[in-house]
This record gives sequence, structure tokens and C-alpha cells, in this order.
Amino acid sequence: MKRLTLCIVALVMAFSSIAGNEGNVAGSKVKIGAKAPDFRFEIAPNTPKYLNSYKGKVVLLTFFAIWCPPCRKEIPQFSRELWPKYKDNPNFELILLGRDHSWEALLDFKKKYEYDMNFVPDMDSKVFNKYAERQIPRNYLIGKDGKVVYQSQGFNLNEFKELMEHIDKALK
Repeated sequence: MKRLTLCIVALVMAFSSIAGNEGNVAGSKVKIGAKAPDFRFEIAPNTPKYLNSYKGKVVLLTFFAIWCPPCRKEIPQFSRELWPKYKDNPNFELILLGRDHSWEALLDFKKKYEYDMNFVPDMDSKVFNKYAERQIPRNYLIGKDGKVVYQSQGFNLNEFKELMEHIDKALK
């Protein structure tokens, strides 16, 4: 009987651990439901902002690199589908953080591919290190209350569609 009780307790703990991790991505330092860490960044050269200044809006943070193959698939998908749908919504912000990239590199990249989205340098991965330990692309959707409501890592079309659904839900 004692052995059965221990097995049941172990199973309950294992399942509650899995349930508590639902939606959290490996290597993430910020869990779903947690307040998104604030950080200072430049929305344009010499134009500082803080993430907290977007409270009351839905914010999508995307960490990427110009050289990253999955990122090079995700960014065009954002440009074709996500950005045209949400860019005119006053309650939505997209911030693409170029991990270890300078303004010069990001502006060249933006010009080369004719992107009109908000690219932001994350020199020395200072912001990335607040959110994750490794691997890009990585997305954090932050709700109007400043808490993370969805996160993803890597790129595939199914996750991209799920991200769009979460944005729609968060904007309601």
C-alpha cells in the first residue's frame, strides 16, 4: 500500500510539473504568465524607449540574427503576413531584436530586403539574456498587462499560425 501511494504521488507531481510548463519553451528564462522583463532600447538611432512604455498594448518581441537560417524564413513571413495585418492596429507593437547586430547592419538588412518593420539592435545580447539562454528565432508575445502570454522558438508554419491566433486573442 505504501508503495502504491508513493507511485501515485510521483505521478501527480510529474503531471503537475508538465502542466505547469505548458507552452513554455526550452531555454526560456521568462515563463508564460510572468511579467516581461523591462529593458531600454532604441526604436531608431538615438531614440530611446522602454518596454514598459508599451503597457496597455500587445507587444511581440522577436529575437533573430541576420545569419540565422530559420530567422531568414521567419522574417519574410512576418513581412508578408503578420506585419500587414497588425501594423495599423494602435494596440500592437512588433519589435524585432537583432541579436548582436549594430544599427548599421540592421539598416542595411532592412534596406536590402525592403522591410518596413521595427528592427532594433541588441548588442552583446543584453536583452536576449534577460529572456533566454540560447537559440533563435525566439518570440515572446506580451499581453496588455505586461505579462507573457505566448512564446515560441524556431520557425515552422504551424507555430506561426498559432502565434497569429494568440495575437488576435490578446488584442480582443
